[in-house]
Order: sequence, then structure tokens, then C-alpha cells
Amino acid sequence: GKILGATSVAFFQGLLLLLVFPYLETNFNITNFLATLGVIFLLAYGMAAIGIYFASHIQRTESFSFLLQLVFLPMVFLSGAFFPLNNAPSWMATLASFNPLAYGIDALRWTSLYYSLPRSQLNRITLHNLPLSLIMLGMFDVIITFLSIKVFQKIK
Repeated sequence: GKILGATSVAFFQGLLLLLVFPYLETNFNITNFLATLGVIFLLAYGMAAIGIYFASHIQRTESFSFLLQLVFLPMVFLSGAFFPLNNAPSWMATLASFNPLAYGIDALRWTSLYYSLPRSQLNRITLHNLPLSLIMLGMFDVIITFLSIKVFQKIK
């Protein structure tokens, strides 16, 4: 319940940003919109679940924001959200391959820009193809949900 609550907040924030996308002079249609919404949900769910997982390990509320910064900031910087990872050093690309957020960013690029950019350009700004990104993001969601439930049950 806590994971879905946090997911819904992040999902609706992503939806609001997505509503601006058609005004950015791109070929954005209902297919892009629905596919991107699905990716936003998977990404929001995974990040909410990892937040619940780490929150379950903390004794003091004050420590939670510090831990989130310690976990989420490296994830964001190694996700490719600020710069494509194709031109990154090999050590950084290797670290990014273990980052579920990197797969989510790639999936968002594929779903939102599929009809706007040629496939060759999409390949240059993404590290992984869409099916692999969705599979890895889905697997991460399942694993982190299982771990979050186990840790949360031990606390109760």
C-alpha cells in the first residue's frame, strides 16, 4: 500500500510533465503517450519500492533524507538523464548497466521520441534497446517489491 501510494504521487507528477510534451514540436501521438505513461508507472513504482526498502532499515526519521541522497543521487547521475551514456567512459557505462534508473531513462527516450527521431539517432542517445530496458525495469520492480515486503514485515 505504501509503495502504491508513493507511486501514484510520482506517476501524476510525471503525467503533468507529459502533458506538456505535445507542445515541444515532436511527433507525439496516443501510442507514445500510453507507452510513456506505462514506463513512468514502472519507473515510479521501482523508485518508490526502493525508498520503502531503505526506509524500513532506518531507526531515526532524520536519517532517511541523508540515506536517500546517498542512494538516489548516484543513481540519477549514472542514469543518463543529464547526458547520454553512449559517450561515457567504459567504467561509467558498466556502472550504469547495474542502475535500474538507466534502463528507465532509456525506455522513456524510446517511448517518447520513437516517432520524432530516426532509429539511428535514438540508438546514439540510448544505451539499451526498448525491450531490454522494459525487461530489466520490470525485473527490478519485482525484486525490490519482494525485498521491501520482506523487510517491512520484519518491522511490524
